[in-house]
Amino acid sequence: MNVQEVERETGLTRANIRFYEKQGLLRPNRKANGYRDYSSDDVNALLKIKLMRELDVSIEEIDKLQREERNLSSVIEERAESIDEERGNLSDAKIVCQSIGEDGITFRELEAEKYLEELEQLAKERGAENAGQFRRKQDILRETLHPWRRYFARMIDGDIYIIAISVFFYLMFHIEDSIASIVFLTVLGMAAMIIVESVLLSCFGTTAGKWLFGIRVLSKDGKRLTWREAAERTGMVLWHGLAFGIPLWSEYRLYKSYDAYTDGENLAWDENCLYLIDEKKGLRYVAAVAAVVLLLVLETVFEFPSEQIYKMPMHYDGLTVEEFAENYNKYLEVYGLADEERLNRNGEWEEPQALKPRFRYELEDGIIKSVSFEIDYTGKEENPHYRDEVTCAALAWEGGKWKSKMRMMMSDRLLRLEDEIQESGCGNYKAYDIRQDIVEVYRYEEKDGGFYPQMSGEDGRLHIVFEMGEKIRE
Repeated sequence: MNVQEVERETGLTRANIRFYEKQGLLRPNRKANGYRDYSSDDVNALLKIKLMRELDVSIEEIDKLQREERNLSSVIEERAESIDEERGNLSDAKIVCQSIGEDGITFRELEAEKYLEELEQLAKERGAENAGQFRRKQDILRETLHPWRRYFARMIDGDIYIIAISVFFYLMFHIEDSIASIVFLTVLGMAAMIIVESVLLSCFGTTAGKWLFGIRVLSKDGKRLTWREAAERTGMVLWHGLAFGIPLWSEYRLYKSYDAYTDGENLAWDENCLYLIDEKKGLRYVAAVAAVVLLLVLETVFEFPSEQIYKMPMHYDGLTVEEFAENYNKYLEVYGLADEERLNRNGEWEEPQALKPRFRYELEDGIIKSVSFEIDYTGKEENPHYRDEVTCAALAWEGGKWKSKMRMMMSDRLLRLEDEIQESGCGNYKAYDIRQDIVEVYRYEEKDGGFYPQMSGEDGRLHIVFEMGEKIRE
């Protein structure tokens, strides 16, 4: 029979049945397809287990009974004696409760030692020992199971580690967004997870994501995990639960872990851990939901952090000529123009060409105050170069004006500037500290972001002035 039929026959839940299987008290056969096939003997065994648990016989004692290491009559006799002791303890507790009530005192006035001594004296009079122990043994930490809270807490933690690592490397090393960089940063994020999470769990018993959901991870005795225990636990989560983020395999392992967890099985990383969840912090859950939504927006809508950060310049807070040249050359790479002519450390073309605009720099104490170039050309050459130079120079300049501590706020502004320059085509343009003036165009036509000579025997005329600097605002 299947598990649904066993549930009806025994009155036990599926979680109970799986738990007893996990404890080795039940060993059903398996069909060829892997499903459990319960027999009438299995049902009888479950009914015996149910009876023993109703009599409060421990799992360990039931296991010994099954293996015939204990005699049923002796186990039941011990349990009957325990019940008598509990009844006596309850009787003592009732007498002391009546004494407290008759004294008519408040909790502040309560002299605990007096009534504890009374409990002990009553226990001695009836020949009992360790009065009250049966109550105190229940005062232990009990685990609560919430798979979806644990999943979202893990997602928040993982995204924090990976985003933090990604932001650092994109800002410090300006690496290009690619499959290789994503894999590299994901691996580093997992390594950071093992280190940082181990420190947080060993020091505080929780992490950022777990704190939002009110989750604490402790050892079975209620103490914080050691650093080594926490590191081993996180490593097993990455391997057995997340499969190191490998596509498809990771989703499969998440499904299998969820299925095992909801069936009452202990996951590999939970063997020596106890999970406590605070059920009373409603605002904390609102913050957790907000954090999940924010991370999803950052990842799916804005493609954070790689795209914006990769398009940010290398130098800020006022530029020297050499820094402007490095910013400019960086944007050649960003836009796939690595084959274009690059600027040297003096801000000049490495191999000057006739149609290349020559940048002019106005300096004050070594810092650039303005950058400009002028195209004044007469002839029949097609598409005199300047469109790519305008885009790269404008972004290199605009980004370099900002203070370094404000640079994370300017990524959207740079993207808007890029769009505006591209949309302006070869026309007049003025925005921010940038201006482009088309002074004269004769026998040239604008096409695809450049100028092309018309079909004529005459020479064309092209005069363009491009400037960037504070005086442009005036």
